[in-house]
Amino acid sequence: MKEASPAFAGASNQLVDLLSHPAAFGARWPTDLVDAVTKAVARGVSGGSLDGAAQPAERHALRRLREGAALRDVILEIAALRQAILDSLDSDGLHGEPVVRLVNEVIDSVIAASSERYLAARDRTLQALDRISSVALETRRVDDLLQRLLQLIVEPAAAVDTGSILLRDGDDLVVRAAVGLEEELRGDPLRIRIGTGFAGRIASEGRPRLLIEDEIEAEAVSPFLKARRLRTLYGVPLLSDGELVGVAHIGSATAPGFSDQDRWLFEAMCARATASITQHLLQEASAGRARDLEAVLQSIPDAVLVADSRSLHHANRAALELLGVDSVEQLNRSSQTLSEVIEARHPDTGAPFAPDERPIVRGLRGETTTTEMMVRHRRTGDDVTLRCTVAPVRAGTQVVGAVAACTDITQSKREASERERLYGEAKQAVADRQHVLSVVSHDLRNPLNIILLATETLKDDSIPSEIRSKGVGAITRAAARMNRMISDLLDVNSIESGRLAIKALPMDPISVMTEVADLFGPQAASRNLSVIKDAPDELPLIRGDRDRLVQALANLVSNALKVSAEGSVTIRLRLVEREVVFAVIDSGPGVPEDARSRIFDPYWRADNSTYKGTGLGLAIVRGIVEGHRGRVWIESDPGHGAAFLFSIPVA
Repeated sequence: MKEASPAFAGASNQLVDLLSHPAAFGARWPTDLVDAVTKAVARGVSGGSLDGAAQPAERHALRRLREGAALRDVILEIAALRQAILDSLDSDGLHGEPVVRLVNEVIDSVIAASSERYLAARDRTLQALDRISSVALETRRVDDLLQRLLQLIVEPAAAVDTGSILLRDGDDLVVRAAVGLEEELRGDPLRIRIGTGFAGRIASEGRPRLLIEDEIEAEAVSPFLKARRLRTLYGVPLLSDGELVGVAHIGSATAPGFSDQDRWLFEAMCARATASITQHLLQEASAGRARDLEAVLQSIPDAVLVADSRSLHHANRAALELLGVDSVEQLNRSSQTLSEVIEARHPDTGAPFAPDERPIVRGLRGETTTTEMMVRHRRTGDDVTLRCTVAPVRAGTQVVGAVAACTDITQSKREASERERLYGEAKQAVADRQHVLSVVSHDLRNPLNIILLATETLKDDSIPSEIRSKGVGAITRAAARMNRMISDLLDVNSIESGRLAIKALPMDPISVMTEVADLFGPQAASRNLSVIKDAPDELPLIRGDRDRLVQALANLVSNALKVSAEGSVTIRLRLVEREVVFAVIDSGPGVPEDARSRIFDPYWRADNSTYKGTGLGLAIVRGIVEGHRGRVWIESDPGHGAAFLFSIPVA
């Protein structure tokens, strides 16, 4: 600096006195910055060094950077300080080129220091924050994220020896990541009560704390921290929208303190890290709730399916097993539209539901329905009957999906149908037995009355022999009729209990036909009917019980004569493969289609039957034939007679 002019030198004492009171410039600028600038100018006026304002200028730049101010704002603020000093000097008559030059030199050096520190701190911060953002995107697990974030946070400060991140868990803080304090993560995690200790007080107060030297020993902090003999400890709360997430702190065993820039950078990085931590915690909680929901859905024994307007996107294990697939993707791949994923059919008719009437589609329209439907099991091809309750899933007033809960009622429907069938059969059996009871009681009473009447007549010794002979004949016929009826009842009982006796021996089937035809020939002739025999000259022997086969064929011929008003009854024998087929063909009205399934049931008689009877004859025929390992059936054209056929294997 050039030597000051006498006029300037004479005013130096007055200038120094003025600049020694920085409070005169008001509270617009930090006191330490104003103090440093005015002192530097004063030293220059006195012929000394202009240095001394750089460090306060750097602190001011960092503070304004932390507050979010731009570099231009910082420069303008310091320029405004320059003008305030010059205005103050001018008002006191201390203006002039040497003084102005001194003020400008000091302010220029302050601006340079502020700008340099501002830019360096900003670049360093941006790099650190970018790294934090990258780590947040690359890491999925919260604990992995915390450890990597902590490493990034402590790396910029060379003096940092320890670091920890503690997350809130109710009323406690739990150590979740540590550097230089790895013992805290061994075994059970260290827990600190909020409000106690160093980290606990930061959490309760919601503001940073700095401890130095003896303060660390005096503070009730973790023994792990005390064991490291730290000289400096700095911690900040991790806050998200004003809510405490946790606490982060760093410590140094060598540095007597952390610089403003280190503390500010630590706070900035923790603030950025908090957003990532919060997001990961929310994702972790959401994933946990999703796992819990999945566990609940999987534990439900009924099938649960969830769909949106595009596809089916969830099915529990019961649903996959019910539909015969391994995954939801397999269902979606096999269909073009949602309505085709599960092709619902009506359980009674088997006809497909119309696409817009399928339960899940209706749920997506906002309807809640309970529907029975039939679907095809994709692995076995079996039909499965389901009862499905479908409800819409709403987000506010908008339907965003549908959920279906389906129960497999295939077995219960089958059992209900079987119960209904059995009930119908039991009801019919009761009706049939009531019918046969009335018929049997009537048919037994009639011959019994004949016997009683004839017996009374025979008591009179004076009656003619002709009348006596007729009475004896009536008694004989009535007793035979009663015996046949009782035999039929006993035979049906034996058949139903599986105890019908069959004594099978080789025999000629034509002889059976001949015996029955001869037996009913006179009866047919008395009604102007004929019994026709139709058989080849030779047939192979069959193995059977002759008496039982005669009984079966006789029952068929007897029935045929009862329903035939004119014409003939034909007994026909044919060899079909390894069986001899007996057929009795009548000229009656035929058998309706709806009666053929029950006509061989015991005690059953058609409602429009033209003759009376117990309804046991055909049941006995079936029992005898099946006892010979044969089969019995009907061929009939209603209005043109009927053919009753049974087959007996050849010997």
